[in-house]
Amino acid sequence: FWNLYMVKSYYEFANSFNQEAKQLEVSPVLIKNLLKEGETLQRNLRIINTGEKIDVNINSNLNLVKIHEKSFSLEGTKTIPITLSAANTGIYTGKITVNWMDIPVIIEVESDNVFIDSKLNILKTKINQGDDLAADITVFNLLDNVQKNANIEYSIKDLNNAEIVSETENIIVTTQNAFSKTFNTKNIQLGKYALSVITKYDNSIGTSSYLF
Repeated sequence: FWNLYMVKSYYEFANSFNQEAKQLEVSPVLIKNLLKEGETLQRNLRIINTGEKIDVNINSNLNLVKIHEKSFSLEGTKTIPITLSAANTGIYTGKITVNWMDIPVIIEVESDNVFIDSKLNILKTKINQGDDLAADITVFNLLDNVQKNANIEYSIKDLNNAEIVSETENIIVTTQNAFSKTFNTKNIQLGKYALSVITKYDNSIGTSSYLF
């Protein structure tokens, strides 16, 4: 059971949390970038405090993200540089947490030369657990107009870079091949996820992704 002191402490914490939620703003709300293998890219986080001075703590669960200033007191506006790195090809998902707020991060890493690539569009980004996730996918032959047999890897990842759903298939493409595909979400809990498509042909690796 809760005594009066515990009840008072809980409401003081809740009021403090709600106040901070109202006074702190962070942009962008999503960090999604395409890099080449071995490349680095600098982005900025803009943090606005519309109330009294508060302590701000920033961290990320993705080791490809370097935050250049993690803890400080803020009154007004501050811009924090972050560096994204791309050691190996693939699609990496994570988040940057600013106090209580999570900013999704998707880093796509392609090979230097991409011969087969893809475009991805999710038809409905908000779905109920167990519903099918429907996507329109177009695979492009960027090399020539000769028929190619490309390997396609599909996956659904959470914001801890954990793969929840995975599937592979081979696609024949001459100039482009457009099709629809569905993915079952019965084993996916409520939250933010990324659907990713990786196209492979010879030494070429192309990427596309969509947050839902």
